Amino acid sequence: MSERIEKSPHEFWKRTCGINTYAHGKKLARKYTPWNGFTADDTTLVSTLWEDQIVRVFDPVAGKERRFIRLGGTRTSWKSLGKYHGKEAQANYARAFELKRSYLGYEAEVDEASFAKGQRAVKHFYLDRAWKLERHGGGRDLDLIQRLNLDAEFGKTPNGDVNDYQQPYMLFELLERVERAPYDDLDEGSLEDEEELSSITEQHAALALPVLVEHVLKQRDGVMNRLTYEQVAEKIGRLNKHGKPAARGMGRVLGKITERIDQLKNPWPEKIPYLTTIVVDATGANKGLPGVGVAGKWKGYDSLTRSEKESKIMGEYDRILDFGSRWLDVLALLGVDDQVVTELPRVGGRYGGGESPAHRALKLYVLSNPHLVGASADSIGQDEADLLSGDFIDVLFKSETHWVGVEVKSRISDKNELDYRRGIFQIIKYQAVLEAQAKYERPNDDIDVKVYLVLETDMPRAFMKLAQEHRVNLRSRVVPPALITDSVAFVEAAAISS
Repeated sequence: MSERIEKSPHEFWKRTCGINTYAHGKKLARKYTPWNGFTADDTTLVSTLWEDQIVRVFDPVAGKERRFIRLGGTRTSWKSLGKYHGKEAQANYARAFELKRSYLGYEAEVDEASFAKGQRAVKHFYLDRAWKLERHGGGRDLDLIQRLNLDAEFGKTPNGDVNDYQQPYMLFELLERVERAPYDDLDEGSLEDEEELSSITEQHAALALPVLVEHVLKQRDGVMNRLTYEQVAEKIGRLNKHGKPAARGMGRVLGKITERIDQLKNPWPEKIPYLTTIVVDATGANKGLPGVGVAGKWKGYDSLTRSEKESKIMGEYDRILDFGSRWLDVLALLGVDDQVVTELPRVGGRYGGGESPAHRALKLYVLSNPHLVGASADSIGQDEADLLSGDFIDVLFKSETHWVGVEVKSRISDKNELDYRRGIFQIIKYQAVLEAQAKYERPNDDIDVKVYLVLETDMPRAFMKLAQEHRVNLRSRVVPPALITDSVAFVEAAAISS
């Protein structure tokens, strides 16, 4: 019987992993054709094994020929699209390692014509060459490379120079051929056709949109508690055959939501915020950030550093939260049933948002106890004090000789630790603003200005150095007596849910 091949990468990835590379149109298929992907049941990571990158060496210790391939890593010679796919593939390998997923690889032949364009494209996949892969690491990896002289063997392959790697590759061994691979479990015509797949995506998008809006309107204190793809899948009942939330393919669902919102005739002067950015990766290199699809809407996003991406996302979260109850108008304009959000509590005449009881209690506790931040007893205290910059600060104490500003962060900030980093920069800003304001309002007086960041819990270790470098006045574990019992309950609930 002749060997089976699949010439269409679109069909290959759709059959093995349920990935539709045409989701954004055929013209963008190359951008959305992955190098690896998880099977629909999320148990196995499927990788492309370029046949010209596989080395065969005889191992005298094992007494047999062994086959190896280098996967992952990033190369300095890669161009923009290669870097895009490289980061995506690297994140998948990190996730597979963290969650102890299995590895499977399909051999693929290179399209020689693509080399002339400086590309590496698949001519076809060999469907009967599916291999169980074993990842080597640590000292074992180094021993194998040295004992079998693998660097020299890989150096004989096209582009095999190990010095071209910007980030280190991972060494995988091809163990045995898999007789029943994911591709074989699907008969011809058993997959949804494009129209059916599109219909399912539309249905799930209609279910997910009010879920995202409800989540936004429940947030407090300007802190966005992010959702994961798996959490959204669970909320809309998108389950795999094992009854577990099917996060795979949720990117298409969120992309459809964004597409529908972008197509609205916007009745507001500002753009409708990028709602789906509140859904982030739970693991891998992209942990805590939206998936790779965000780069399609935000040009240049991929070239940003991790810190720059976080800052951009946090700014978008502010816009999403500030959009407030207008999200209900978005649902109405899209004809989506908003019954799920009509039960939300009203705060200040609108749904959701506003200040949490924990934040208000901490703020008022500091206001009634000026000594906590070194303010004198004769200071005049004010909460939500307006600054000349147009900002407002949680608490401001003023006396004839001293001004003490306070920004508080309650336990709510634990839901998104980046809010603590924002708090540090708020203190830096308010210190400069209040110093300038004191000189402007009291030009003949020498006013001593200090600004404090008061936390109900602790500053995350990741941001302690930043706070110290900028000499931020920090007070941690300031818990109002009325909230001590609540704090215990909060910690216990967090432990149960983690």
